[in-house]
Amino acid sequence: MEPLEMLFRHEVRFFEQVRQSFRTREALTTHTSFALHYGYEELIRASVGTTGREVERLAVRLTFIGDTRDVLAARDSVKSILGISPLDV
Repeated sequence: MEPLEMLFRHEVRFFEQVRQSFRTREALTTHTSFALHYGYEELIRASVGTTGREVERLAVRLTFIGDTRDVLAARDSVKSILGISPLDV
């Protein structure tokens, strides 16, 4: 699996956990711990140069791996993590 796809899938899983938690603020503060646990640093380095279009295509391809709200949140988060403008499609 490509590093970008792994990063995206981890983000979907994270946002699913946040959505299912009643303590959203607490869950959001765990994002750093979640990222460290799943090796985001290496995935981010391997995904340098990714374009907004690539993230958008991946989001469309992975639409059915989880709740649409989680996939869209993951898409926006991955763009933010990689320094891609949210408007870059």
